[in-house]
Amino acid sequence: MDEYKFLVGGMWEDAGFSIVTDEEVHPGKPCPHCHSERLKDRGLRSNGEPMPEYRVWTCPRVLVAVNESGYNSTGVCLDCVLEASASMPHTRS
Repeated sequence: MDEYKFLVGGMWEDAGFSIVTDEEVHPGKPCPHCHSERLKDRGLRSNGEPMPEYRVWTCPRVLVAVNESGYNSTGVCLDCVLEASASMPHTRS
């Protein structure tokens, strides 16, 4: 996993954004660009019983925008954003 940070482009909260490659993603629903779905072990409970496994997958490029003054972030598949952007009509202001 690599992370590329960009200081320009965040629209509010004086935040930039980053692009992370090969990010392990869970929970939720994978997009068409995600691959390598697998089960991941959660480990053991305090009483020694195993916790249920959960599904994870790898997203090749995730756009990460920090919000809530750095206490949270939103991740979106960059390839999904690029495809959506290409489908939009071009406008000029």
